[in-house]
Amino acid sequence: MPNISYKELRETQLQYENAFSRKGIKDAVLEYMNTIPEVDGVINRGVALLQAWCESESSYESKITRKNHISQMDLKELVTEVYVRIASLSTETTLNNLASQLAPIMGFSDTRVGIQAMAEVIAVICEANFFDLKKYHVNSSIYVKSNFKLPDDLLAYIEHACYLPPLIIPPQQLRNNRSSGYYTIKGDSLILGGGHNHHNDEIALDVLNIMNRYELSLNEFILDNVVEEPTHDLEEVKDGDKMTEIERIKAVYQQKNNWAKHVKQSNYFYDYIRTKGNNRMFITHKFDKRGRIYSQGYHIHIQGTSYKKAILELHNKEMVEVPDDYF
Repeated sequence: MPNISYKELRETQLQYENAFSRKGIKDAVLEYMNTIPEVDGVINRGVALLQAWCESESSYESKITRKNHISQMDLKELVTEVYVRIASLSTETTLNNLASQLAPIMGFSDTRVGIQAMAEVIAVICEANFFDLKKYHVNSSIYVKSNFKLPDDLLAYIEHACYLPPLIIPPQQLRNNRSSGYYTIKGDSLILGGGHNHHNDEIALDVLNIMNRYELSLNEFILDNVVEEPTHDLEEVKDGDKMTEIERIKAVYQQKNNWAKHVKQSNYFYDYIRTKGNNRMFITHKFDKRGRIYSQGYHIHIQGTSYKKAILELHNKEMVEVPDDYF
């Protein structure tokens, strides 16, 4: 394999960060939405619906509290955030799943309250017709489906955007609690769990910096000879006995589709590390709120499945001489 210069490696690193980072999806979708004149009117309708709902009477104290909290938020910003996330969906998703993803922006200290409040927001602004809520059966989950069509090039970008692969050059030095080893990511919290877990108190940045600079490689023998298999039966669906047959078939199809996509993306990044990165890589790390360290990654991950662990090895190797009488 030809040796690749640091300049070429750095250019490739920046190119791949820009191409695959999910952090750019929101800005790209919002930029496109701003080119469509009708979108502003739909956003304003959503804001009006939300204002009317916040001002309506409620019997339960907990709901009144949620309404009062929401009424103090920037409603246009909130509605826009919801629309952008829904427009970014590659396929329909459940209301509960979407509300869980968006709950942190609500600013509630109790996660469950945040999810409930976000679900209420989504249900209210659905009347603006930017998206639909639908049920396939009286006992089925509620699904969210976007009515806003994105151009093919933007859909392709969203489809390919994913958790960034390991770096192929030494990561940036971490200097504060909002920094990243990646070169194009700014203000990323080094404490897992979203904004409510972030703080600016002292954490062991020196430890993270040391771990981030461990040089790793992929075990090419395993990659070339062992097929990655799912860790569970894709025909089995969680709570499948509580689903209608249509829901179960749809869930199985989605599981198989997700696995096929994961394998395809994983193989792409394995090849990327081997060919573009001289089979040398660096995996970044973060703390959880209790101070435990977690490696960051999805397709290539130190703390992943048995297969993910088996394909990783140290980049710098030494021959260990074992005395004849050792055994």
